[in-house]
Amino acid sequence: METPSQSQPQSRPAARHYANVLLDYWFKRTFYGNENRKRLLILFLNELIPEREIVDLAYSAQEGLNPDEDDKGIRVDVECTDSEGRRFVVEMQRAEQLDFFDRAVFYSTFAVQKQLATGVQNYTFKTVYFIGILEKFGWALHNLSLLDRKPDGLKEEIFQLLFESADIATFTPEERIRYENDMTTERDIRNQIAFAKQKGLKEGERNRSIAIARQMLADGISEETVKKYTGFSGKDLSNL
Repeated sequence: METPSQSQPQSRPAARHYANVLLDYWFKRTFYGNENRKRLLILFLNELIPEREIVDLAYSAQEGLNPDEDDKGIRVDVECTDSEGRRFVVEMQRAEQLDFFDRAVFYSTFAVQKQLATGVQNYTFKTVYFIGILEKFGWALHNLSLLDRKPDGLKEEIFQLLFESADIATFTPEERIRYENDMTTERDIRNQIAFAKQKGLKEGERNRSIAIARQMLADGISEETVKKYTGFSGKDLSNL
């Protein structure tokens, strides 16, 4: 499937129609819960792995036991099992990660371990799939909270269910409060990251200017010339 080009996401100054489902809790809520959300998950998996012909799913425990006793449990976004015992681990990864492939393998091991009954030494396991989000569906998830209507290019049932599940109007009062709190936290984090980047750029520019000034002085260039081209004061140069 290709990214829809007809309808570009439009920002709205007021309230949004659809939630930002890239956040962990709201991603889980979109795919985990009632029959419509389960149907959405089935359609999504069949879109990615059509040869499996999944007709029904059962949700699995979302937390795996961490072998490191001092660390918290390993939580995946959504895990489920089909009628033939095959397991699917679905993860939303928002930012680039150097070790994402290794983490995908690590998370998948828990879906394997759960198949081994206590005291049973039968190592014949059902297939485990680790699912990442991409293509047309990835575009929808990424832009969902920016849309004020359903794009013409997303009319299939899978997208109808996605918009229904992420519709803020369907949230309970408790979910609305939690969502607003999560979005406030998300904005705070983004502002902190932006400030850190800006501060880092300024510090990097100053460090480069210091290095240039030191080299100019070492090459015997006069302090007046160094001050002219670096912006440093006489006191700054003496501190160097």
